[in-house]
Amino acid sequence: MYYKNINNLVYLDINHGIGAGIIIDNKIVTGNRGTMGEISYLPILKKYNYKKLKENKFELGLFESQVDVSGIVNKAKEKLIKLEKNNKINFDIICDYYNDTSDNFVKDIIKDLIDNNTIKVLAIGIASIISIIDTEIIVINGDILKLGNKFIDKLKREIYSITPFKPKIVVSKLKEDAHIEGAIKNGINYLNDLLYNHFLSLLK
Repeated sequence: MYYKNINNLVYLDINHGIGAGIIIDNKIVTGNRGTMGEISYLPILKKYNYKKLKENKFELGLFESQVDVSGIVNKAKEKLIKLEKNNKINFDIICDYYNDTSDNFVKDIIKDLIDNNTIKVLAIGIASIISIIDTEIIVINGDILKLGNKFIDKLKREIYSITPFKPKIVVSKLKEDAHIEGAIKNGINYLNDLLYNHFLSLLK
């Protein structure tokens, strides 16, 4: 999906891992060590626990471990450990349960996990990003979108409820094609720069 006249953008990719691509003044920014956007390391917990933060400071992805696809599956397995279906739980099954409207005990556990844990922790992380980066728009992509529009709508409401800054939050229409299109675009830009520089060198 292309956004015209947007100079500041944060792109969130939430799959088996979570990361952010950041565009400021129409340029991709990577930071001093190339780690800008490594939001998996955000020291965020649903309940403040400084000891837990210190224990995890060298562990990859404290934030990620709670809100990415793998983190959600692991937490669901923990909650369903006494049920026979525990070992069969995967993210697709979790998405089905989350959007199930029938009266189901497992569905209620999954819904509570997503609504009262995943969404709240993810909202705190995104609200933090919004406070630091004055972005015009946030684009969300990744397998997390399989949870559906209900999930995205609740996430937006939660984000807007805890920050006074309200950039537009949208879902990427490219979905899984975003990675390949981005790679192609980078390749084209690289070739254009190479040819341009080569042309300039011939003129000297």
